[in-house]
Amino acid sequence: MVITSLRSRARTGAVVLGLSASLGLVACGGDDDGGSSAKDYPAALNTFCGNLLTKQQSLQTDVQRAASGAGADPQKAAGALADVLSSYSSTLTAEIKKLGEADVPQEYESFDRTLTTGINAVAKIASTTATRLEGIDLSGVAKGDTSGLMELQSALGDLAKQQNPLDSLKAPKKLQDAAPKCDELSKS
Repeated sequence: MVITSLRSRARTGAVVLGLSASLGLVACGGDDDGGSSAKDYPAALNTFCGNLLTKQQSLQTDVQRAASGAGADPQKAAGALADVLSSYSSTLTAEIKKLGEADVPQEYESFDRTLTTGINAVAKIASTTATRLEGIDLSGVAKGDTSGLMELQSALGDLAKQQNPLDSLKAPKKLQDAAPKCDELSKS
């Protein structure tokens, strides 16, 4: 019963993280005129969203695979889940770094700054949770010691309760239109 709850919390937590990284990317905003990098930045943003979409599509499967061994070996399952979250954090960090290499037109600077801050926050949440999971000792589970399971359940519950750092992100209309992968990401 506890293991089933942990699997559910693990799936929910990872999905929450995945959605946090995508929500708000295409929310309605104002109409802005573009400069010389006005075409380069939307293309880079579209690539960024496409890469996150690919990662997000595999995230739930990765979490389910990690949690599936919880009944047989909870320590191994917790480690596998930590690896999934660590990998997700690394992907977010790498992708936002690539996007950061694009010239940002002045009219998109505020959006880009908020996006970068939000994605870095989601990456930190994933990384912190992974580190927390790695430190949980589940060796006593076979002997009836549930303290490690309670700690694991708490870590996954805390993950599921995280606020979306991108809630207030609003993309300018022209940017929405030029980066359709972001719309697809926000709907996934």
